[in-house]
Amino acid sequence: MRKFRLFLGLCVAIALAPGTFVRTPKPPRDVTSPVAVSPLPIPEGGTVGSFAIDGLRELSSGNDRFGGYSALTFLPDGRLIAGSDAGNILVFTPPEPGASALIEAAQIGQFAPGPEQDKRDVDLEALTRDPDTGTIWAAYEQTNTIERYDPDLKRTGRIAPEALSDWNFNSGPETLLRLPDGRFLAIAEGGSGWLFGLLGDVTAHRAAVFAGDPLKEPETRETVFRSPPEYRPVDAAMLTEDHVLILLRDFVPALPPRFRSALLVASLDNIDRSGEWSGAVLARIEPPLPSENFEGLATRRDADGSVIVWLIADDNFSANQRTLLYKLRLSARQLPK
Repeated sequence: MRKFRLFLGLCVAIALAPGTFVRTPKPPRDVTSPVAVSPLPIPEGGTVGSFAIDGLRELSSGNDRFGGYSALTFLPDGRLIAGSDAGNILVFTPPEPGASALIEAAQIGQFAPGPEQDKRDVDLEALTRDPDTGTIWAAYEQTNTIERYDPDLKRTGRIAPEALSDWNFNSGPETLLRLPDGRFLAIAEGGSGWLFGLLGDVTAHRAAVFAGDPLKEPETRETVFRSPPEYRPVDAAMLTEDHVLILLRDFVPALPPRFRSALLVASLDNIDRSGEWSGAVLARIEPPLPSENFEGLATRRDADGSVIVWLIADDNFSANQRTLLYKLRLSARQLPK
């Protein structure tokens, strides 16, 4: 079944690839268009798994720097920053319920401005932040590297950790999370099988726990995250002081391609004590719910004790996909103890 899904996936990729023989002049680059934030109807029932759906929006723009968002975190001032696998960022205030809005073009830019870089060097897949200092770390999947940025988003260092050096190409640190005690958790997207983790033991994902800032080359412990069948880990954020919320994604071969997502909670105690660990699925985002390629996850505790969860989708710069933004809420009484 998995081989058949892989074959179908390759067929879809070929079908969606731009034409090779018919060339048209490239239009001028658009770096001035704003981003439109449009509210969408909340699905009937207003819940997904254990979560209430507080908001659902579609982001759209003709700006050439827009799209492809695969990472999400909060800035110290409460704004969200989304990073793309083309090395661009979008900074915006969490939208108000039910309201349309515009995000000015000035809030769309390059994460690390400079000369044009190879796709491998800008394949940003994860963002995580120290809430006390505002320092941000970014993980790059194809080069298995981690960068550090100050609160003004100026790069202060880069490293290719030894613990990640033999992770599969294009299946590197899709997930990077700073834990409350200062440690870091990195998880590979690809499984431990062959053909870049696409075949074989596809639910066993290599993970590494750094004893501190990865750029200071701390002691590292290797573990394995066991995902539910068909799903891959694509991002993570803290749900409570002792529990990690992991965003999972499944690709469904079709024309156009379809995606399913899930939110899984894992305890730090389980991660620390086990060579192989997993967790419990709290919600699945799949049809008939609006479902896209969700890759970015950010959380924040609300004044009433509930946890707000933001999800952003990677449209793969495709006209067949959308940049959706979910706002979910998990009440205080439903949080794991």
